[in-house]
Amino acid sequence: MTDWREALPLNIERICIERGAVRVAFSDGHEGRFEGKWLRDHCPCGLCRRVGPPVRAPAPSKMVPGWDAALHVRWADPNGPHESRYAAEWLRARCPCCQPA
Repeated sequence: MTDWREALPLNIERICIERGAVRVAFSDGHEGRFEGKWLRDHCPCGLCRRVGPPVRAPAPSKMVPGWDAALHVRWADPNGPHESRYAAEWLRARCPCCQPA
């Protein structure tokens, strides 16, 4: 039998900050922990994905998350503030606990 949650769009149910990381609870019942440095290095915005040297700090100084169908993180980078948006489906597909070793 298929779980009814599989038929719904994936959302983020809640988040919790844990020592430089964000724990994300997804609407499919899965929970994952994403390190702040990994999130910052994988910002999907056009500015961060451009070819050339990174425009961001190597390590974030502050994460301020929010959520809905995506995780939103405001970064206090030395080059100025930056905001990243990670779609729930994108994050869920890259959850560290589900990746091969």
